[in-house]
Amino acid sequence: MGVALGLMLHAHVEAVPAAITVSCAILGLMLVVTRDGC
Repeated sequence: MGVALGLMLHAHVEAVPAAITVSCAILGLMLVVTRDGC
């Protein structure tokens, strides 16, 4: 799911490299999961 969010963001903002958007999306999802304790 994080990869999909990153690629979607890259499609809308092409100035940002895809690798950065994907990694940020994955890190964001990890933060939410660890905060909720799931």
